[in-house]
Amino acid sequence: MTTRPDLAQLAVSTTETPSVRAGSRAAASLQMLGGDEIIQLSIRPSPWCIAIHSSKLVLAMALLAATVVIATRSSPSLAAFVSLLAVLVITAVGILLATLHWASQLYLLTNRRIMRFRGIFSVDIGQCELSQIAEVRRLTAWYHSLFGLGSLYMRPIAGDRPAILWEHVARPAEIHAIVEQAVARARAR
Repeated sequence: MTTRPDLAQLAVSTTETPSVRAGSRAAASLQMLGGDEIIQLSIRPSPWCIAIHSSKLVLAMALLAATVVIATRSSPSLAAFVSLLAVLVITAVGILLATLHWASQLYLLTNRRIMRFRGIFSVDIGQCELSQIAEVRRLTAWYHSLFGLGSLYMRPIAGDRPAILWEHVARPAEIHAIVEQAVARARAR
């Protein structure tokens, strides 16, 4: 049996830079979690999200590459090589951006709120009190069934507040049930 170290007893030394101090102050000022708030669920979209977001670009670049290869089959040239290299670079950048998009998303369920964090260069935070959620709907696109995915749409009671959307989550039926139970518990309080 393996024992885990007590993390509270570990000494951690950090060197603060001005940007770290400013970032720490900004994060502290948000007061993301209240004193009695507990994270019940923390998930990211499925990694299949990368393939979904980059599929159109990859398909277009594959068709373009095939066109260049077919057009220059009889007489390969430097221009054809440079074109194929550009197609490869554009495809790699597209996949990298899709990966950053996936990595920048986080979905949280606490005992009081539902939250969505997203953004590569600036973080967009969507949140709603559980007691203020009118409905939790499970959405399924045609490609979701191929990968076992789904999306959850949480509509707030107040019409002026934006809905919260958790896109491309794995095990959507299980996640939907967990969120529904949390909303029901919050309404019962």
